[in-house]
Amino acid sequence: MANSQKIVFVYNTKGGFMHSMSDLFRNTTKPSDNPCKLCSLTYNGAFMKKMWKEYVASLGIETAFLHKDEFQDRYPDYKTAYPVVLLVNNGSLTKLVSDKDFKTMNDLTDLIKLLSERLTDEK
Repeated sequence: MANSQKIVFVYNTKGGFMHSMSDLFRNTTKPSDNPCKLCSLTYNGAFMKKMWKEYVASLGIETAFLHKDEFQDRYPDYKTAYPVVLLVNNGSLTKLVSDKDFKTMNDLTDLIKLLSERLTDEK
């Protein structure tokens, strides 16, 4: 994969301190109510899971983690459902993992496996 590419992970939550505190409270008291499967798969409360952090670091490609409002500000013409994982290549966006894909995942290993397969297909 070329160094000019970037993977963008977009959470199905809004950014900002108050939204983050609300998400943290919900995730620790009732994780099943989390509207963001990307969040619930990759975080334990307020902390990114070690396995996920190590996997992302091993990709060897620039990454960005955005909330849906931040994504919409940066890419106003790209319409999608959330959560989503996108590959950005020279300004063009390719969906790697869709909101529908997230609905079928049971755990973090499902996400890592699917993302690895899709990234291999993009090479």
